[in-house]
Amino acid sequence: MTQEVQRESMQYDVVIVGAGPAGLSAAIRLKQLAAEAGSEVSVAVLEKGSEVGAHILSGAVIDPKALNELIPDWKEQGAPLETPVTKDRFLLLGPSGEISLPMWAMPPFMHNHGCYIASLGNVCRWLAGQAEALRAIRRQLVRDRAARAAPRIQLVVALVMVPGALLLVLGVMLIELAGQIGVVTGV
Repeated sequence: MTQEVQRESMQYDVVIVGAGPAGLSAAIRLKQLAAEAGSEVSVAVLEKGSEVGAHILSGAVIDPKALNELIPDWKEQGAPLETPVTKDRFLLLGPSGEISLPMWAMPPFMHNHGCYIASLGNVCRWLAGQAEALRAIRRQLVRDRAARAAPRIQLVVALVMVPGALLLVLGVMLIELAGQIGVVTGV
């Protein structure tokens, strides 16, 4: 006896997998581009964690160049980049101690002048707040029993047309489900 499973369906123009810095920045930029073009685009950002930033536990040295381009007034909006890098120091560690490497011997990308030290999880939570303010996303936790019964879910996102720009957001991805999926959905 075959029983058909009823599943809820939501339509979006763009689905982004992962509410990390790249996914949230993509959602924000898509909404900015749509606003500049005078059109509307619906965006969904899927996150496997119970909240945005839950799986991003590391600290990072962050170059604010991309953030300056995405949100020029990020300092005024309270971005959690509060600790500027004041000194670079590279050490070789070994059983007999440490050896300091001179900074002049380091390539330019190893110099962190103008960068900030921050919690990447806090940066993601702040980006999620910025995306919500743009109506790019709203947070919603979804528990899908049918999805838990199936070990994998397949997400397919096609090409999205924004007037004047063709954006390839995602290809086909397989995601392992761990009992629940945190979903940040578009409005």
